[in-house]
Amino acid sequence: MLSAKFVRIHKTSDDRWTTRDKLTQYRGILKLNVRDKKLQSLELNKLRQKVKKNLKTLRRDVTEYRQIVNHVVTGNRVRVQSTLQQHDNFHLAFGQLTIDDAVYFDALLQALEDDRKDQCKVIITATIIGQLAAENVDDLKEKYNRMTRDILKNMKERERTLAVARERVADLWEYAKSLVRVESVAALVKGGAESSRSGTDALEKQLMHLEKICGILQDTVLVRTHNELFPRLEEQMNQKARLIAHFNHNVKERDELVSKKEQALVALETLQHTMVATTGQYRIDKRAMLEEIEVQKKREADFKELRRIHGELSMKIRAALQNMLLMLVCIKRGGKAGKRDDRRTRRTEQAGGSDERETDEPVLEAIEPDGLALLAQISRKMGALFGMSSFELDEEREQRAKQLYQSYVADHISDLKYGKDELEQGLIVEHEIFDPTVLTRADVKTRSRKMVEANLKPE
Repeated sequence: MLSAKFVRIHKTSDDRWTTRDKLTQYRGILKLNVRDKKLQSLELNKLRQKVKKNLKTLRRDVTEYRQIVNHVVTGNRVRVQSTLQQHDNFHLAFGQLTIDDAVYFDALLQALEDDRKDQCKVIITATIIGQLAAENVDDLKEKYNRMTRDILKNMKERERTLAVARERVADLWEYAKSLVRVESVAALVKGGAESSRSGTDALEKQLMHLEKICGILQDTVLVRTHNELFPRLEEQMNQKARLIAHFNHNVKERDELVSKKEQALVALETLQHTMVATTGQYRIDKRAMLEEIEVQKKREADFKELRRIHGELSMKIRAALQNMLLMLVCIKRGGKAGKRDDRRTRRTEQAGGSDERETDEPVLEAIEPDGLALLAQISRKMGALFGMSSFELDEEREQRAKQLYQSYVADHISDLKYGKDELEQGLIVEHEIFDPTVLTRADVKTRSRKMVEANLKPE
């Protein structure tokens, strides 16, 4: 059965509708409903196929992206296994890897990275220490050479002194042997009287010679008494042995420092050869950066100069606009045309009867620093002045005025660019023509003054 809404919409309750018409209408509605359902099912099938296709594409993309992520995170096991097929032990170990092994390997890689950083720091420190050691080696070498020369000089002097002392001691010992009695008492008594005087003289000479030698030794080894000579000589021998041992120790240390210096030089050469490419690239980058800095400095200077020129030009423009505004200070803002004509008529009637007449004095406006505001004020006052003048130009005069303005601008630009050339007298002859229809400067000024006076309000 048809619903009440359907009956109301299609007006099937009308008496003119027969049962056949109603059945026909109902069949048509059923066919349309079936057709709509078929269309909807077709659209749903198309949409279902499209969604399935998109889902397949998305699944395939997700699978590929997951494989890529897995390869990035865990590595491409297929390639690794194909690579490790030639090594059975590694292939078996790789197949038995676990998550704990991966964590351990990550920790091991991090430890290796830290070790590499520490080794780099150690290499840098070793380089610095090697450089300092080379400098210290040079200083110590010079110091040791100077000490060696002084020690050798002192040792030679001491050996010479000891040789002289030994000779003098030997002479003294020989002389002391001669003092021992060898002959018998009888012979001595017999020859004593004869040789007593000569022996006494020789002994005195030997003693004097011996005292002189002891005095020289005393001055040489710097002792006060003769009893201190032997201990001082023993001390000098001990000092000699100590200095020789110290010299040997210094020579050994020098050899060690020389070997360390050679190792440092080898390390320095290695570092220099490894840093050649980096140094070249750094120099190229530095040269390019310096050129870029020069270009930027030149651009900055050009911009400053251009800014200064623009500033001067804007100052000149503002000054010119201010001068024009001062020239138009007598122009008022208010006042319509009708009121201006009535006021002009009334004032012309009062001009003959009144001798004293008060007028508004022009008031100077404050200096406006903004050029656009100045230009707006000048445009407004020029429009007011043009409206007061009621001066209309025909097409020919307007064209002539435009040409005159363009020629004036061209002459001004030419003067600014090339300067003013002084013309010699007699080369150019100027012709003057007086046109009574053209207003002169005095006429224009008189007319403007009358117009301004006519528009000024009395106080």
